[in-house]
Amino acid sequence: MEHPPSTPENQEPEFEQYVKTVMSEARKRILEQRDPLAQNQNEEESSVEIFLDYHKIQHTETVIRRTEVLLKIFEQAGIPVSNRNVGLARIAAAWHDVVQDAEIGTSKEGLQIRQKLDAFEPGGNEYESAEAAARHMQSYNDEEQEIFSEDDIEHVNNMIQGTRVIRNEDGRFTQDVTSGSSTETIALAMADLGTVIMDAPGAQLIELDSLIREDEIEITRAARDGTIDSLPPDVQSTYHNRLIHRLESQTQFIEDRKQDFIRYTDELKNRSLIVLESGERHPLDIEFETVGISVTNYDASREFMNEVIARREQMPLDDLLNDMQFERNQ
Repeated sequence: MEHPPSTPENQEPEFEQYVKTVMSEARKRILEQRDPLAQNQNEEESSVEIFLDYHKIQHTETVIRRTEVLLKIFEQAGIPVSNRNVGLARIAAAWHDVVQDAEIGTSKEGLQIRQKLDAFEPGGNEYESAEAAARHMQSYNDEEQEIFSEDDIEHVNNMIQGTRVIRNEDGRFTQDVTSGSSTETIALAMADLGTVIMDAPGAQLIELDSLIREDEIEITRAARDGTIDSLPPDVQSTYHNRLIHRLESQTQFIEDRKQDFIRYTDELKNRSLIVLESGERHPLDIEFETVGISVTNYDASREFMNEVIARREQMPLDDLLNDMQFERNQ
């Protein structure tokens, strides 16, 4: 079981300043981040700075915001969350996607796609992001003072590792979060994949489109190069079908997230210190309701996605690329 740090909170203002400094370093690295696969695409792009579409500063800032909101909700629902652990959760949220290495893979349609390295092994993004955070946090310690304890650093590591998406024994995609995970780990995991539950369906679609543009490197390159129209009809059809397939897979993703939300909520309710009277609503449900968080949001999101898919299926490839905000050079 993960054990949250037990470091006394007798220097909170100073600790908060260190938290902000560590988060600033993460932001700096993300802003400097370029697409690691851009150099492998073609010689003309070798001198052009190409940024990632999804894993960029906007995503990180959103995850930080969601994490803070969720931890506040948990606290108001009687779930213990210390100020120090809130600070560590903010650090983990800032660093969870700092490393975005990848290699070129091949989709089942034979297209070049972005393929992330195994998240469980050295070289995997979550693993390397946690390692980068640990090294930076350790750099503030010296013989005279210890700003971040070993427990602090391990806690941040566990939170970042909890954002990994794995396949469980039922074949369902889920996050690497268990009943032994800390409350802060649950908050970051929910925040990282929280668009479906915490934002409107339109925001969910914007994030999904950007993730597809980031992953589908062959289609993205063809759209950027302006070579789409010159491709054979069968290749254009393959591109179209691939994009629709990615959209369709989102409906199962939403259902998987719904099951995770139910699992997380049940676990969090068990941690609340508030004693309920018979028939009384749990304060976590009430707090969720005040900010519009509900399990029914998943059903609304799935219906929204089905409508989007039905509309986009009828589009020619050129219109579909424009609708999904692909960069075009025509």
